[in-house]
Amino acid sequence: MLDRTIPPPCKPISTFSFPWPQQMQLREGIPLFVLDRGIQPIIKLEVLFESGTWYEPQHGVAYFTANMLREGTQKRNAREIAAYVDQYGANLDIDIKPDYCSIELTTLSKHLSPMLALLAEILLEPTFPAEQLCLLQNLKTQAIKIEDEQYNQVARKQFRAIVLGKQHPYGRSLTAEAIAAITPEHLQQYYKERLLAGCRILMSGQVSDQDIQAVQHHLQHLPRQQPATIHYPLSAKATAKVHIPKAGSLQSSINIGKILFTKDHPDYLPMHFFSELLGGYFGSRLMRNIREEKGYTYGIHAKIIPLKHISYFLITTEVVLAFSEQACHEIYQEIKALQTQEVPQEELQKLRSYLIGTFLAAVSDPFAIMEKFKEAHLYGLGSDFYKQFYDTVSHISASQIRKLANQYLAIDSLSEVRVG
Repeated sequence: MLDRTIPPPCKPISTFSFPWPQQMQLREGIPLFVLDRGIQPIIKLEVLFESGTWYEPQHGVAYFTANMLREGTQKRNAREIAAYVDQYGANLDIDIKPDYCSIELTTLSKHLSPMLALLAEILLEPTFPAEQLCLLQNLKTQAIKIEDEQYNQVARKQFRAIVLGKQHPYGRSLTAEAIAAITPEHLQQYYKERLLAGCRILMSGQVSDQDIQAVQHHLQHLPRQQPATIHYPLSAKATAKVHIPKAGSLQSSINIGKILFTKDHPDYLPMHFFSELLGGYFGSRLMRNIREEKGYTYGIHAKIIPLKHISYFLITTEVVLAFSEQACHEIYQEIKALQTQEVPQEELQKLRSYLIGTFLAAVSDPFAIMEKFKEAHLYGLGSDFYKQFYDTVSHISASQIRKLANQYLAIDSLSEVRVG
């Protein structure tokens, strides 16, 4: 009988690997990436287009064009589309990111064909009814009003506007005025010219040859459109420290950070390790200092936000208002400590074990593996990216971390936003 009082033996992980999707093509040359894994008869299919907010000629058009796809087609209205999805117990999500538009379908394998028929319908036959657009505009406007009452959202928007640029696609925020200016004609034009550009399809789960044939049959008429080539230069900006007071506030929301480089930069993964060490997990330096020792906050996080054309380093937290300045001071002190003192080997080994362990836990099912594939593929990276991740985590040195801290995180290069 197994003695559960004795823990299983531990051993270091010498390497890791996971399956990479197989690439196929639809009739029009649209790439289809298939990962046949899993024991449950469930399939997730994600259609990606290079038509996020980076590509929109008018702010908000990408968001509303994509979300209006399920609000009416030549055959069904919004209520009928929703009822059809519910009938099959499926899930249909639409998400607009700065660099891409994602339409994600999750369904039982046995219902794949009828759901693919609906997916093709909303992609190829949308009608953009004016009454549904008005409803979505009202809902989004109310959501923005609620966001603008939340200090963390105000700080996030202000930080992006300062660091990335208020008019830059990565820095601007949707406003009620921009929403009100959108018409069905704007959506129809964006749909016709850009929404379906750069199409690729990701398919994961328990996938059979019959399922692949169903995808090829139902989605073969998606257009093979080339995405627009649009450049928005990031001009060099002076660092800033902005404090937005709020009457009656008891808390302060803090954002500190700067622009870095793209995900394919040789120092991206080393800086990812650095950000985890500084504030990426519960045992990080910022968590120990700001939360455990000082008690200023429940949580503080440091991370790198990757985008197609740049990435940026960001520290976020919400602290008791009376300790806002002290919290910022302690954040800078932790960065300075990494610039002047080498990290003890025991601390490095603890983070190595954490990062490798959490990564392996994150590739334990086909949907999660496909997500890792997407996180590399969208940036023009292949499976070698994760080998490099393992090598970086396993071999990064204390002296290298100190060099990174000095090279990329000089205190006077960081912008700071405090709200509250």
